[in-house]
Amino acid sequence: MGGAVPFDRVELDLLGEPLRIHLLGIGGAGMSAIAEVLRSLGHVVSGSDRADSPAVQALRSHGIRVEIGHAAQNLGDAQFVGVSTAVKPDNPEVVAARSAGLAVMHRFDLLKAIGATRSTLSVSGTHGKTTTSALLALALDAADADPSFIIGSSVVGLGGGSRWSDGPWLVLEADESDSTFLAPPRRGGIVTNIEPDHLDHHGTWDDLVAAFTAFATGTDGPVIVCADDPGSALLIGSGANVVTYGTVDTADVVISGERSRDGGTAWT
Repeated sequence: MGGAVPFDRVELDLLGEPLRIHLLGIGGAGMSAIAEVLRSLGHVVSGSDRADSPAVQALRSHGIRVEIGHAAQNLGDAQFVGVSTAVKPDNPEVVAARSAGLAVMHRFDLLKAIGATRSTLSVSGTHGKTTTSALLALALDAADADPSFIIGSSVVGLGGGSRWSDGPWLVLEADESDSTFLAPPRRGGIVTNIEPDHLDHHGTWDDLVAAFTAFATGTDGPVIVCADDPGSALLIGSGANVVTYGTVDTADVVISGERSRDGGTAWT
């Protein structure tokens, strides 16, 4: 049985009563970060994955029940089931959830609910999302803003790829591959670049640009865009609150004086 799971659209209140949420593929970078955040918000989280991994071990060390392999009994007493695009409709846990009348949610709606609890800064683009998200989280941390973050890789200096804090900001690495980057309400955004990628989902280059345009215009605040990148530059006339940077003279913030130094590169 192929194709994608038909998802239920659910509006979760993650600041209300504790919920019991079961995540399939919980060992993946995106789902493991979501699991940690849901746990930090006081919800009871469980999950399953095809194989053991360091991410699974870390989740278990924080009190999250993780089963290896997919089976109906793994659901336990879950109220909701969360899945990613990769999960197939014949997955035994999806089948069991449907039989039990449980809502099967895409991570789109999980991220939407998480993003609604903070002022979210979403970082998107074909390349450089993880690095840029990490730099933004590190900058906010250095400014004592105590940011929360969900990033697709462990960040040196921040103790992992996700953290839930008391500060007002959430830095989110926003994935355009399945349009999940459109889910959370956004107080600000960054688009590093746009190149023809994930056209299996978006269809055409124009459709991909339209998705990024929706990301930009749907952001309630500035969207930082690289003016040197031809794809990103298409957003300049979109009607969004675009602030550009780059080496071109027309950028709002012009980069110059590039120089190498120990451990990296500096500009003026």
